[in-house]
Amino acid sequence: MIIRKNNVYRWAIPIVAFSLGNIVLAQAGNSDEPRICEEHQVPESVCPFCNPKLIESLGFCAGHDVPEALCTRCNASLIPAFKAEGDWCGGHGLPESQCVACNPSVEDKWVSMRPKPAPGTQRDPARLWCSEHDVYEDECFICHPDLKNKPANEATGRLMCKEHNVAEQECGICHPEIAPDLKPGESLRIRQISRNSATKAGVTTARPRPGVLSPGVSVFCEVRYNQNHLARITPLAPGVIDRVLVDVGQVVAEGDLLVEIVSSEIAAAKRDYLLALVDEKVKSLAFEREGQLLAKKIAAEADYQKAEAEFEMAKAVTTTARQTLLNYRFTDAEIRQIEGTKSSSSLMNVRAPYAGTLVERTAVVGEAIEPGAQLFTLANLSTMWLELAVPENQIASMHPGHVVEATFSGLPGETIQGELVWIDSRVDERTRLVRARALVPNPDVRLKSGMFGAVKVVLGKPLSMLRLPPSALQRFEGQPYVFVKENEDLFQLRRVAVGARDAHSVEILAGIVATDEVVVSGGFTMKSEFLKSRLGAGCVDD
Repeated sequence: MIIRKNNVYRWAIPIVAFSLGNIVLAQAGNSDEPRICEEHQVPESVCPFCNPKLIESLGFCAGHDVPEALCTRCNASLIPAFKAEGDWCGGHGLPESQCVACNPSVEDKWVSMRPKPAPGTQRDPARLWCSEHDVYEDECFICHPDLKNKPANEATGRLMCKEHNVAEQECGICHPEIAPDLKPGESLRIRQISRNSATKAGVTTARPRPGVLSPGVSVFCEVRYNQNHLARITPLAPGVIDRVLVDVGQVVAEGDLLVEIVSSEIAAAKRDYLLALVDEKVKSLAFEREGQLLAKKIAAEADYQKAEAEFEMAKAVTTTARQTLLNYRFTDAEIRQIEGTKSSSSLMNVRAPYAGTLVERTAVVGEAIEPGAQLFTLANLSTMWLELAVPENQIASMHPGHVVEATFSGLPGETIQGELVWIDSRVDERTRLVRARALVPNPDVRLKSGMFGAVKVVLGKPLSMLRLPPSALQRFEGQPYVFVKENEDLFQLRRVAVGARDAHSVEILAGIVATDEVVVSGGFTMKSEFLKSRLGAGCVDD
């Protein structure tokens, strides 16, 4: 027969006792001895390998999540059988077919055999469940012998963890498995060894900072020059660079002289203009003289009309020659200077079209250049573009005119506001992203072209929220938590809801209040204390 004691199965040979007067005869019947399976070294009647039907008939071991007939932790005598089958994990002391650590896929192997709750029954989520003995923890007299001394009406009261002096269902050290089911704002308690152990471990706390949450779409961005205020400085005539008067990085005003170029084409244009002026003057005098002769009836009217036509043609040539100089970017003052000095020098001045900063230079003295060759790049840095890449499933809620808030790792603690000015009309076929553009101010020129950052396109009214440093946030089984100080030796593992985050802060949308003292450094120490039961240092029996 099989005897179970302390969760261990043992084999016992029945003893038959007979009384004959004052003589007691105890005889062990040889016929009652179990027949041993030579292959697996266990009685054949309970050998799950020779009798597979036992797996279903003996039921399920809820404590170890395997069939009772295969549970080596309840019946250690089965161990030789598994070893004989070559099914043994020496590293974890379990059959290889049951070792979840080595083979995670076996966890669901016996799902179909797990006992299902009776119809119409439902566990109370507020009470802990003893999975080993299939009763509520506050009714389990095996795990908690002290409950036997309590009256029946008190046995189901609030069960306390004697080791950590908190309610059993709130003890995070004893029951870390409860944490994933917590909702934002709910917590478990973590009792420290002493009142100064947290301080010695370097644990420090701080209150969360108030902030404003702007609901919207968060995407990445790249800073670019405002193309509407970007100029490529190029010559309009071929020539040779004679002088470069400015350098890259220099701030220039509109009309400032940048480069002087020697060009024979410019000399010809000046010459043509001066010749046109002389010809116009000659034609003007001739026209005036013919007018006087006609008035005295000395000249024919045809001569007067011819002189008038030649004068108009001369004026047109002069106007064309002057416009040629203007097309070469000569100013009115420079043209008047040419008229005054009668100089047809080959010097051409290249000036800044508007105020800005020279962000690129390629001009070199002595270099021969052609029209269109880039000399400088001039940018007005008072505003910048943010190039956005928006997922196609988020673009429907965005429209030009929406406010954007940009943050950059290179500008800690700063949020730069701007306006969404453009959304592309097509989706990139490869990335499935939609390009968009925002315009932001850059008065102190701290934004640099090529910087990467994060942008939130604000889609609603701002909401109040709290901020914590990223070091305060801890994750357990994929969920966010913080540690909140209750007193010197007692902390709470509090579930929170988080929003956007950057390198310096994380938004806490729910779970804490402004007066909470939250652990901001030493969180790993607190997490280790919380998880020490999984490391083999949790509650122990007295």
